[in-house]
Amino acid sequence: MKNSFEEYLLSIGIKDLFLTRAMNVIEFYKKHITDNVDDIFVTDYLDEQNVRHYDNLWLFNKTYCMEAKQFLLQDDYDITPLTKKLKYISINKQDYDFIKATSKSRMIIRITTDNSVRGEFKSSQENCDYLRDIYIDILKNNLLI
Repeated sequence: MKNSFEEYLLSIGIKDLFLTRAMNVIEFYKKHITDNVDDIFVTDYLDEQNVRHYDNLWLFNKTYCMEAKQFLLQDDYDITPLTKKLKYISINKQDYDFIKATSKSRMIIRITTDNSVRGEFKSSQENCDYLRDIYIDILKNNLLI
């Protein structure tokens, strides 16, 4: 599993010290917050000069949704129950067909839980495909019915 996390991080341009930092955050969660991490997602965006910025590292397992806010700069961690807790999901996409991302693709997914916890997942370029998969495999399956 560790290799797939590294592969994902490298595929969206996280390398060197940023990669080490991300892997350390994942290990912290696994050691001190939850026993396992099944999937991860990094929020990112492109600024006006087309420079990519990475904000938050999201971690998921069957029970919890976790967020390391501004994970490259600080230690600010949270955890909330996820199983059948989502009451709202919003998808906003640009130049993205929900099949294959391009260099122009952008997407934001916003969620709200049944106890009013909110989350925002931003993605650009190829990271849109990863966010789509998080939506399909995790988020939409945890909507309250």
